[in-house]
Amino acid sequence: MISLAEQLSPHTGKKAACEALQVPRATFYRHQSKKGRPANNHTQRPAPPLALSCWEREKVFDILHSEQFCDDAPHQIYAKLLDEGRYLCSTRTMYRILEAEHGCVSSLAYINSGVLPG
Repeated sequence: MISLAEQLSPHTGKKAACEALQVPRATFYRHQSKKGRPANNHTQRPAPPLALSCWEREKVFDILHSEQFCDDAPHQIYAKLLDEGRYLCSTRTMYRILEAEHGCVSSLAYINSGVLPG
């Protein structure tokens, strides 16, 4: 139907062609925009300016796996570190660091149970 709308649109206009064939205009335009762009146009995204350095990520990783926090979830570790007056990163960043090392992780207790290699 979209290809028919494309063939009809130069003669009747895009709106009229879409209405006549009952093709949503958004779908028609989306289909046209896909034709104009290359198949693989992924560009390398620059690192955010506030991203943790490798050294900082390793420090957070070591703290997450330390004896003191071995049975705590990242949000608990975050709160305990704030109580000590230390801020390393957000809880979401802690989960990202764990996920990068262990895959999908819901808590540190799962990692430390010996089910996952850690």
